[in-house]
Amino acid sequence: MKEYLDEPYEWRIGKANLSDVANVEKTMPDDFIGQDNFSITDACRTYLEPLIMGEDYPPYINGIPDYVRLKNVSVEKKTERILT
Repeated sequence: MKEYLDEPYEWRIGKANLSDVANVEKTMPDDFIGQDNFSITDACRTYLEPLIMGEDYPPYINGIPDYVRLKNVSVEKKTERILT
């Protein structure tokens, strides 16, 4: 995915070599970090807002979040244990 435009926000899906993107750390540009080394700048907010916009609240029952409950069912072992 590559950011294409800021206003309105658009993006496109493209191709990349796996070796260029896998296990590669992408750091924030210096102009995204405020002078106090703690806050973010307007440029950072402009970049991040489309990525984090919106909320996905869980359903509630009587004011309590109704989260998924796992069944915790054991499954049959299919492989031998390998010690390294």
